[in-house]
Amino acid sequence: MTGVNPVVVPYENNRPAYNTDWNNFAPSVGFAWRPTIASSFLSKIISTDPVFRGGYAITYTKLGTSFFDSNYSGNPGRSRAGTRSATTGSPALGFDGWPVLLRDTSKLYPSGAPAPLVGDWTLTPAINEDVDIHYPDWPVPMTHQYSFGIQRQLGKSTGIDVRYVGNINVGGWTSWDMNASPQWSMLAGENGFYDEFRKAQANLRANIIAGKGNTFAYTGAAGTSPLPIFQAYFAGIPLADARNKDTATYTSALYKSSSWYNQLNMYSPSLTGIAGTGTSGLQNGISTGTGRDANRIAAGLPINFFMANPAIAQGNAYLETTAGNTKFNSIQTELTRRMGGGLLLQGSYQYQFGRKAWTQRSLREDWFYIDSTGGSDHTLKVNWVYELPFGHGKTFGSGVSRAVEALIGGWEVDGIGRVQSGSKFNFGGYRLVGMDDKDLQKMFKIYHEKDANGIERIFMLPQDVLTNSILALSTSSATSATGYSGALPTGKYLAPASGPDCVQYMTGMCPGTAI
Repeated sequence: MTGVNPVVVPYENNRPAYNTDWNNFAPSVGFAWRPTIASSFLSKIISTDPVFRGGYAITYTKLGTSFFDSNYSGNPGRSRAGTRSATTGSPALGFDGWPVLLRDTSKLYPSGAPAPLVGDWTLTPAINEDVDIHYPDWPVPMTHQYSFGIQRQLGKSTGIDVRYVGNINVGGWTSWDMNASPQWSMLAGENGFYDEFRKAQANLRANIIAGKGNTFAYTGAAGTSPLPIFQAYFAGIPLADARNKDTATYTSALYKSSSWYNQLNMYSPSLTGIAGTGTSGLQNGISTGTGRDANRIAAGLPINFFMANPAIAQGNAYLETTAGNTKFNSIQTELTRRMGGGLLLQGSYQYQFGRKAWTQRSLREDWFYIDSTGGSDHTLKVNWVYELPFGHGKTFGSGVSRAVEALIGGWEVDGIGRVQSGSKFNFGGYRLVGMDDKDLQKMFKIYHEKDANGIERIFMLPQDVLTNSILALSTSSATSATGYSGALPTGKYLAPASGPDCVQYMTGMCPGTAI
């Protein structure tokens, strides 16, 4: 439980950022088959001489040195301040001779810079610095690409191609910050603080009902419970100490501080804020030097009780690792008419389906698929060239003079067209009250409404849904009897993910919410 402070070492020969991935086999295969089909019902569908095509390939993401340079550039050691001025690292008055040259090292105070890189040189990061490292067995990201299609002729000049195209990207890179959510908040769910946070919420409600004011302390009122973790940080009392069950020991003014009890709001609670990542938090004692850290030590709690890497509590602890997979599937149809009779035509239609991302919310959680909102489900494109039938060699005016030919000949009409469905909008992270996913999808459209001044406004949801969603999302109160500072939301509306039944510290963990 004592942990190990991080150190930064130089990347030298035989000390790679990660282990070499040797099994990057990248095949690429394809086929084209043109059978001859006897006249039959099948030939009427695919013609007597269709072409079948298919392919499969594996490709790897080739990351240049700039990729690694940008990741590690924040690590301490790339540059280090070594200031020497009239007040810092300068010779003391009484040294003989001004000015002093930098070569006169015997007359200079030691620099703030570290010693030269000699031997087994290491550097301990400061509390406000970042560290960044790769997962040792990090595989090179790869993509499986596959397709299968059929092409047939439609008349002498036109052909149609229908194909399935898909791919899976495996092992895309991501950056996990071990000192931030969700990695940081996982600790709050594992060290018992989540349950204590729920008890603190109940204490606040029970104390208000019992007339004891806005406090979440254990007062002995019906519905209140001891809070040993809060007592450890507020009073330095060990978790198993019997004094935690004595209401007389709950004397800290922080129990009655609005900056603390407001984070116990029933409908918009802040578990990570009160635990340490907000302006008022338990673990913030490490980085701000408040008495709460001394209390933690006295209570016997380890420094990493809440934060995985408290040695850089004001910085970030990055792990570069894989981010899971993404899937893409589509049906594509392409129509091509070669130039004939003065007309060239090309068009295509794509239907995208099953676009998903294989992801995880925490390194301690299993992977799972989520629907992706990227791209349009339907895309129709067309372009054409039509040569007008006037002038030499055309249907009309083939025998006109050169002067007339200059006026009417050589004209054509070109065009490009595109129609596509809109991108999806993700309402994940909210609870749906009084409606389900399909109800929300049906009501999501353009609404033209006039305000009190007669000015037309554009909205994407009905007014009653917007009004009640605003009430649910912005008027919650930690100290009111209803949990709201004013009117209560009713009917159909979007509500915060957290509520009286659940406090969410990982996306999608509370019932009725999605990622």
